[in-house]
Amino acid sequence: MLDTNGAVFEFKSEEDDQFTKDYHRLVDSAVPLFAVKEDLLYLMESQGITYFMMPAVITKDRKDHNFYFEVETFETSRIKKYKYLRCD
Repeated sequence: MLDTNGAVFEFKSEEDDQFTKDYHRLVDSAVPLFAVKEDLLYLMESQGITYFMMPAVITKDRKDHNFYFEVETFETSRIKKYKYLRCD
């Protein structure tokens, strides 16, 4: 299991639903989003960034797409919540 340092994606929200819709609309892969979410969190946490990029080679329109997030931290715990903002 990857160590995401307490990072989680926001879930059960309109933003989470939009993230799922955008991902499946743009990414040409048989792998569902839920299967790669932990890897995406690990990537963002280990690199200290709040977005990830899907390269043109695996997108339906053959263009690079960035998925952007806002990170909310909680003083009482080590959890960081990644809230989906948009993709371009």
